Amino acid sequence: MMKKTLLLLAVVALFASQNLIAQDSAAMMKAWTAYMTPGPEQQKLALLEGDFTCDMTFWDNPDKPMKNTGNCTNKMIMGGRYLESRYSGNMMGTQFEGLGTLGFDNAIKTFIDTWIDNMGTGITVLEGHMIGADILELKGQVVDPMTGRRRNVRQTLKWVDANHHTLEMFHEMNGKEVKTMQINLTRK
Repeated sequence: MMKKTLLLLAVVALFASQNLIAQDSAAMMKAWTAYMTPGPEQQKLALLEGDFTCDMTFWDNPDKPMKNTGNCTNKMIMGGRYLESRYSGNMMGTQFEGLGTLGFDNAIKTFIDTWIDNMGTGITVLEGHMIGADILELKGQVVDPMTGRRRNVRQTLKWVDANHHTLEMFHEMNGKEVKTMQINLTRK
């Protein structure tokens, strides 16, 4: 009788564990499907696709802005999951190229932006959220090449209309936030 009871308990445990595995598997599939499926945030980024001219203003000194022009091509990649931005132009007499990716992480509900360019060797990573319907605010840190120290930065991306958007960058300097860059992008 004891052996039959143990055998019956083992069979019940086996079926119960298989049921739990099936439930875990279904929950896992549901979570991964939600994680990988582009949604409204990715559709918002897709509005930025296209070729743009860039009117850029940089402030090393608040009284003496530097102006440059350039081009930007934005396209959605990886099945509409990320916006890739390729910038080119001339900066301080040097040919400039930059590459950014911007996406929305469905699991942590956060926008994540990465940036690299030929004016340095670092990788900038910013994270943030929408402020209202048309402004994305991202925050992070960059390395100051003069000191080797990190400093806080904030970036805003504003959807002005279907053919224009504006990117602004602010750096923390001496405990204050200072605007250091503005790029006005106009669809070609």
